[in-house]
Amino acid sequence: LVAFFSLRFYTKHGEGLNVPALKGLSIEQAVIKLEELGLRYELDSVYIMDKPPGLVIEQDPDAGTFVKDNRTIYLTINTSKTPNVNFPEVEFKTLREAQAIIEGYGLKLGDTTYKPDVSRDVVLETMFGGQPIRTGETLPRGSRIDFVLGDGRGNEEVEIPNLIGLTQSEAKFSLKGSIVK
Repeated sequence: LVAFFSLRFYTKHGEGLNVPALKGLSIEQAVIKLEELGLRYELDSVYIMDKPPGLVIEQDPDAGTFVKDNRTIYLTINTSKTPNVNFPEVEFKTLREAQAIIEGYGLKLGDTTYKPDVSRDVVLETMFGGQPIRTGETLPRGSRIDFVLGDGRGNEEVEIPNLIGLTQSEAKFSLKGSIVK
């Protein structure tokens, strides 16, 4: 019986406080709240592109959880530093494959342009900021990558109809009926 009551006293049974809601606060605001309550904290960080930097995005234990004094609260904040990624191999992949690959690396598809090539919708070149980018080069996560794709027609020659002696509207009509647009 004595052991039971002394154990309750030693463990401060029933004493403690509720963890405050910290998600959405700046790290500075969260630290002030925790220190005022006598709680310790540990920080971890992740990068989420569409969230403002310096905000608490996760906490453990959750808000409202009853804890003892001096408990450690684990906070995850959104860092302001954009992580870099190595550019993956996408040349000669289909548009669909290449888009899935770059999105898996946290990159986004920018503009697509076409140039003559026998392959249709196959990546021939990749560009970042108007400059060619090669496999393995580093760039910020979230960057937009432009693709130059094959048009599937190659360098085929097309026959141009004879337009000599036609009016402009007749020539346009004749061209619309051919491959030349």
